[in-house]
Amino acid sequence: MDIRPARLNDAGQIQALIFAAADPEHNEDLDAQGRERFIASNSLDAVSERISRPDFLMLCCHADASIVGLIRIKRPDAIDQLFVSAAYRRRGIARCLWLEAKARCEREHGQKSFRVRSSTMAVPLYESFGFRLAGAKCRDRGVAYYPMVFSPEASL
Repeated sequence: MDIRPARLNDAGQIQALIFAAADPEHNEDLDAQGRERFIASNSLDAVSERISRPDFLMLCCHADASIVGLIRIKRPDAIDQLFVSAAYRRRGIARCLWLEAKARCEREHGQKSFRVRSSTMAVPLYESFGFRLAGAKCRDRGVAYYPMVFSPEASL
């Protein structure tokens, strides 16, 4: 398992991973408007553009010559995406991606606290990382999510 920053030539594999992992056509957190937004925001051009932007940190996990996981952080503190291929789940890949991204944000920005708009499915995963719910289920432009925060003080 190798974790490294995303490269422009990874965009196609990243996009395929995102769509396979999120399954927007059957995702309970997306209504019709949310599906449209999700599909548009994860087009090949959009993925490539975010890989190139300095305000995003995107890390990929490679196994068996394929990208099997990714985390994207809107610097310095917001997890924007975290996906692991279904065939590679429950192997600690999401945790490794989170810990590497967290360490980079701490080194580069002194960042200790983080936030995420978690999908319904990912709430238990983020809780296992030390995130806590910061409110009730919300909906924004067709996407349902749970606001969550990570703070070292809160995990003591």
